[in-house]
Amino acid sequence: MLTPDQRILPFERIAILTDLGDDIEKTLEYTTALCRWYNSELLLFHATDGNSPDEPKQTLAALLENPAWCDLSSKIIVTKANMSDGLGQLDTYKPDILVLTTRAKHNLQKWVAGSITQEIFRRTHRPVLVLGPAITSRESVTPKPYSGILYATDMSAVSVMALHLAAGIAHDQEAQLTALYVESDSEKGFTADRVIAEQRLRDWMQDHIRGMAHAIEKARITVAFGEPAKHILDTARDQKVDLIVMGAHGMGEIAGLASRFLGGTAYEVCCKSRCPLLIVPEPH
Repeated sequence: MLTPDQRILPFERIAILTDLGDDIEKTLEYTTALCRWYNSELLLFHATDGNSPDEPKQTLAALLENPAWCDLSSKIIVTKANMSDGLGQLDTYKPDILVLTTRAKHNLQKWVAGSITQEIFRRTHRPVLVLGPAITSRESVTPKPYSGILYATDMSAVSVMALHLAAGIAHDQEAQLTALYVESDSEKGFTADRVIAEQRLRDWMQDHIRGMAHAIEKARITVAFGEPAKHILDTARDQKVDLIVMGAHGMGEIAGLASRFLGGTAYEVCCKSRCPLLIVPEPH
């Protein structure tokens, strides 16, 4: 792995957003490994929504006494506020990545609307690393350094920041980057000639990578036609990737939460993927 001074992306702070559920220790196990890789400070954030902050602070302080991660630089942030106001407070610490766990739901609307996940996606402009149920259900979730990263894109403006993060992480981890475009709408006129389609995707990446062209030189380029979530999951499995990176549509817009991305595609990827999903919003 490259030394810190050879890396493109400095991740100085990584924040866990927790409701203190049963998966908090698994989330800590995964996130503290990331903090070690990047020499990052760990932030533990919990919003009490009006309840006393004392008990959550004690719970989080006890968790940090675990010998597996007690040596890490860390802060506990418990706010007596709703999620919206609390995220504003967390933002003063300038976390580079937010980490949260999404539990499986039978009803898609429960994931899209009326949840903490929804509020986070509406309010934050930080990348959000989502650990789905297929990850936290494992006996151990300590990640190894990434060897493969899948960047799924629709070549829209909101995918550009995700491209930079995916390419930067792949460079810093010396991982194989795979770029995937899935066309689900035959009326959009995206050519069905695979060679031409793949060259179009490579050209788009080169046009938008801005000073990081070396990070995508060896990227695998692939184009698929059909259901986006299925092709993302299939490609992630076939390429044995450790991380999926996607840009997010409609951040800050309630209507956007019903979009193709934050609706069925992201939900299905989160619930079925064997690796984490990094959701990258549009910069505010």
